[in-house]
Amino acid sequence: FIMKPGQALELENFEPDIEGGYRRISGFSKYVSGIVPITSDSSEEILMVATFADKVVAARGTSIYQATPGGSSWTSIDSGRTGATKYSFERFNFDGNDKLIIVDGTNAPTVFNTSFSATDVSTSSVAGSKFVTAFKNHMFYAGKSTTKQEVVFSQPFDEDAFSSGSGAGSIKVDDTIVGLKVFRDNLFIFCENRIFKTYQVHQSLSQWLYQIRHNTEYSFQKIVEPIVLQKVLFV
Repeated sequence: FIMKPGQALELENFEPDIEGGYRRISGFSKYVSGIVPITSDSSEEILMVATFADKVVAARGTSIYQATPGGSSWTSIDSGRTGATKYSFERFNFDGNDKLIIVDGTNAPTVFNTSFSATDVSTSSVAGSKFVTAFKNHMFYAGKSTTKQEVVFSQPFDEDAFSSGSGAGSIKVDDTIVGLKVFRDNLFIFCENRIFKTYQVHQSLSQWLYQIRHNTEYSFQKIVEPIVLQKVLFV
């Protein structure tokens, strides 16, 4: 094929330039120079990395840590997370205070404020959730090993309140849920073989679910990429 002047097929150590074209990457530096601490075994993998409240947050083994970008040490902000798998997290603000909620597929969801004080969401119906996302001022949870087809959502503006008479509820789909993602005022529920979406929250939410894709499998890694969601919307 014929390439136009200035086009590149493959570049190494280059990145798109905000002024157009490409530029050579100036170099790299470690975000935090110290490794995330090991809790019991050197084979422990990093299970989460996130930024929140001008800090970097990471999970490894049975603990969660925070560090200052450019620093060299980590501080434990939660521990005892036995059996944790890959984490999912959401930044949100329901009451004028920025918060971070994390889930790990085994333990109770945990909420951190900007001081990194931890509070567990103790309701049994969401303990062990693998996926979490905020939508229309409700917190949505899914992926429990015992209820793989169920999504549970909280009351408005409270991630830890689940009274059905105050706006909380749950829905079930006919497939195993593998992820939740909000995009352009819609909540997408990704399943092993189907994708559903809804644009509102209601106790009879199942009446407002629309199936938009069938017989297509998406991994959690794929659904967090915006380009995939654009394809879902416009293909």
